[in-house]
Amino acid sequence: MELYQNTNEFFIMENLILVMVQHSSDNLIEGKSDSFTLPIGTISYQIHSLDHGNLKVNYTCITERNLKYSGYYIYNMTDQEIVKWNEY
Repeated sequence: MELYQNTNEFFIMENLILVMVQHSSDNLIEGKSDSFTLPIGTISYQIHSLDHGNLKVNYTCITERNLKYSGYYIYNMTDQEIVKWNEY
């Protein structure tokens, strides 16, 4: 049963991260931050300007069972793509 719960939490976290990327990349504005709760967990992110047209998006996702992932990605506004991804 524990393997099932851990696997389920993994897929829930993946879904939260996908929603966070979609939502934050649709709202790439320097200084923007947002936090919202879904039935499967909570998402928060903050967007900061870097050099050369890059934006850094710091994020935290927490499932209903308190599995927590934090990290950041760097988005290049010129090329309109994620150029770096880091989780901690």
